[in-house]
Amino acid sequence: MNYRGRKLDAVALWEEFVDFPPNADLSGGFAPLVVCPNPDHGSTKKHFQINLEKPLVHCFALCGISGTYEKAIALVKGISEKEARKVIVQHTRVSLGPGSKRKSRGADGRVRRAAIGDRDENAVARLDDFSTYLPPVALEYLSARGIDAAAISTWGLGWDADERRIVIPADDERGISRFLIKRAIRSKDWPKYLYWPEGAVKTALLFGACKLDRKQVSSHGLVLCEGSLDAIRLQGMGIQATAILGTGLSDRQAQIIRSLRPRRIFFMFDKDGAGIRNTELAASKLTKCPLFVCLYPKGKADPAELTRKEASHAIDTALSMTAFKRRLRERGVSPKVKSPKRERKVALG
Repeated sequence: MNYRGRKLDAVALWEEFVDFPPNADLSGGFAPLVVCPNPDHGSTKKHFQINLEKPLVHCFALCGISGTYEKAIALVKGISEKEARKVIVQHTRVSLGPGSKRKSRGADGRVRRAAIGDRDENAVARLDDFSTYLPPVALEYLSARGIDAAAISTWGLGWDADERRIVIPADDERGISRFLIKRAIRSKDWPKYLYWPEGAVKTALLFGACKLDRKQVSSHGLVLCEGSLDAIRLQGMGIQATAILGTGLSDRQAQIIRSLRPRRIFFMFDKDGAGIRNTELAASKLTKCPLFVCLYPKGKADPAELTRKEASHAIDTALSMTAFKRRLRERGVSPKVKSPKRERKVALG
């Protein structure tokens, strides 16, 4: 769908507000009727229909939602239509045209053409503007993080020679490229992570979800970590891991996790105040699944430092969420840290 000169992923947008039926045909036209997202509607019957070819919706129960996407989202979220447009734009991009070489392979093995950016041809070109050749300094850094040549190839890691950063393509759960993550390898470079294009919404996807073995997720569980390299390293160990990309779990990420139907969820966030806050926030949004918190061996504070044996042991001995909260209370640790400067390592190992 075209939206204000951009290509809009209407399904991804409305998945934030409604639950589509499993295996529903969402390839075009009108989506199947779903429960209306109007918070004042007060009905669980399916009256709401979304046009996937034009930015229009309608509730047949006449609750007041009818018309443009902007009007509907503004009503649902209690915001202005101008703010609603910003929400919609987060799910827009432009499919690369004929002649583009960059492609992405989804979890089902099908190759999909990458899609990001705006009408600006220079912006589209920049998506491919990184080298697949990794210099020794980059290879040494990745090797120290436990990321080998197989992982480099699988994840399509590259190098930005101008900024001297490792480039990590970020694909959504469908295997479609959304943005690039540029990771600094020098301590003087700040911030550690840059996201391109500017304005990319990193919380709109769950990093690594497209490469999961979903049967393993549903039968054994899913590990949530913070950083992209953490997820890459853990998946290289055969662990079904995804990353929230540093900040707290978003509603969209929580929705993606629920769609994966994990048997249980293991939090493997960093062992600091921010990690505890992320654990508390994620637990508040993932209430319908057994939750566990992984502990680290003494002297180690994040997944990147763990060996395969240590990572497996951390999962096998993970605390239930209830036991984790009890341990925090016993040690007088609060997840509410007022200042990053005051954050301290929490000895939970």
